[in-house]
Amino acid sequence: MKRKRLVIIGMDSFAYDWLDPFIKRGYLNAMKKVMEEGSLAIAEPPIFDATASNWAIIATGANPSTHGCGMAVHMPGDPLDKFTRAFPSQYIQAEQIWVVANKAGKKCILFDCTQSWPPNIDKLIHVGEDGRPDNTLRAIQEAKGYVTNIPPTKDPFILRCRQEHLCPVDVKTADNWANIPSDIKPPPLEVRIPIKPSSHPQARYRGHTVHPDLYLLITGDDEGYNKVSLHVGRDYNRKIGETTLGKWSDWIIHEFSLDGEPVNAAFRMKLLKLSKDGKDLHVYFSEIYPTKDFAYPEKISEELLKVCGPFLNMPTRQQVGIAGATDIYTFMEEMEYQGNWFANAAAYLLDHYDWDFLFIKWHMPDFLNHLAAYMIDPFSPLYDESKADEGWKLWGKVLDAGDNIVKKVLERTDENDIVAIVSDHGSQPIDYLHFRK
Repeated sequence: MKRKRLVIIGMDSFAYDWLDPFIKRGYLNAMKKVMEEGSLAIAEPPIFDATASNWAIIATGANPSTHGCGMAVHMPGDPLDKFTRAFPSQYIQAEQIWVVANKAGKKCILFDCTQSWPPNIDKLIHVGEDGRPDNTLRAIQEAKGYVTNIPPTKDPFILRCRQEHLCPVDVKTADNWANIPSDIKPPPLEVRIPIKPSSHPQARYRGHTVHPDLYLLITGDDEGYNKVSLHVGRDYNRKIGETTLGKWSDWIIHEFSLDGEPVNAAFRMKLLKLSKDGKDLHVYFSEIYPTKDFAYPEKISEELLKVCGPFLNMPTRQQVGIAGATDIYTFMEEMEYQGNWFANAAAYLLDHYDWDFLFIKWHMPDFLNHLAAYMIDPFSPLYDESKADEGWKLWGKVLDAGDNIVKKVLERTDENDIVAIVSDHGSQPIDYLHFRK
C-alpha cells in the first residue's frame, strides 16, 4: 500500500478575503483547484498579526501560553525591558508536527518555518532560516539603497528603517584607478559602496568589517552618464557587475572578506536613478547572502544554487520601501523572485529525495500587504482608483509566484496525499502618515 504524504503550504498574512477577487481576475489557479477539489475554512488567530506565535500554533496545535513563543519574549532572569525574538527552535515548548513525524520515522522537508532552526530532528532537509520576518541571521548585508539625495525627515520609524536599508553616498571624479581606459567619455565618476553587516543582535556577521571596498564607476556616452559598473577596489579590470537605468544586473557571486573570513555570497543591483550629469544617483543592492549554507545538509545548498539560482532569505520587506531604498516595482520583483525560487526548489527536492512531510512558510504576502495595500484597497488614504488596475496586476504577479508553489506541489502529489494551504493571520496597511512626512 502506498504511504500517505502530507504537505502544508504556509502563506503568511494571506487573508481569506483575497481569494475571491484574485481568482475572479484570473490569478491563483492552483489554489482555486485545491478549493474546488477540497474544502475551505477560516482560521481565526488568537493574536492578530503575530508571526512567531501563530505559526507555532499551526505547527503544534498549542496556544501561546503553552508553546511559549512570541515576537518578543521576556526570558527569566533578564531585565524587564529586555526581550528576545523567539524564532530559534530552542524556544518552542510544545511538540511540532515535524517532530512527531520524525518520531514515526518520517522524512521531513522544511522551508523557513518558524522555530525550525537550528534543526531539532534528524531525517531533515531544511531551507532558509528560523522563519523570522525581519533581518536575517546569515546575510552579509540586508537589501540597501545607495542614494546621493535623501529627503529630510523627523519620523522615528522612517529613521530606524533608514539605518538598516539606506546609505548616503557621494559622487566624485574617478581618480587613482588602475587599468582604466584613457578614452572613456564622459570623464568617469566614482562612488564608494560600503558593505555593512546587520546590527541585529542575532546576526552572524554583526560587527564584522568587510574588505576590500567596492566602487561604482559611472560612465555613459555623448548624451551624458547612463550606466554604472561595480568593481573591487579602484581597479577597472576587477569588474564584477554592471547595469543601466531601470535594469537588473546579472547575479553577482563574490568572495567577501569579513574580518579575514572568506565568504562567497550572491547579490544583484538595479540602477533606479541617474541624472545626466551623474550627480544624482540611486542604486539598489539586493540582500547579500551566502551561497553555501542556506540549506541543510550542506550539499542541498550546492544543488539548489545550481538548479534554482541564488537564494535570498529576506529579499525585501516593508521597511525597505519605507526607508526609500527601493521603488515599488523593484519591491514587487524581489518578492516574485523568492516565490518562484521556493516553487522550483520544492519541485527539485520532491523529485530527487524521498520524503513524507513538506512544510513551506512563504512570508512575502505579509510584506506586500503592509506596504502596498494602498494599491488595491479603497480604504487606504493613498488609494488611487486610476491606478488600481495596475495595482491588481502587480499584486497578482506576486501572489501567482506563491501560487506557483502550490502548482509545483500538486504536480508531484496525488489523491493518496494531503495538501493543505494555511495562513497565520490577515494584515492591515502600514500607517500612511509615514509616507507623508
